[in-house]
Amino acid sequence: MIFLSETAFHALKPFQRIAMERHAQLIPVAIPTIEAIGGGSVRCMMAENFLSKQVGG
Repeated sequence: MIFLSETAFHALKPFQRIAMERHAQLIPVAIPTIEAIGGGSVRCMMAENFLSKQVGG
């Protein structure tokens, strides 16, 4: 699965979608507030949730 914002999904050209869909299912996620105010992305939000905690740092 490839998670991306709806904005990113709609910015892809048809040939780009087709190429990506050969490797994984595209999962567009609506995050307009995060994109407009927070300046973040789906990638950043997922990495934040799944990175392991570092001890002493």
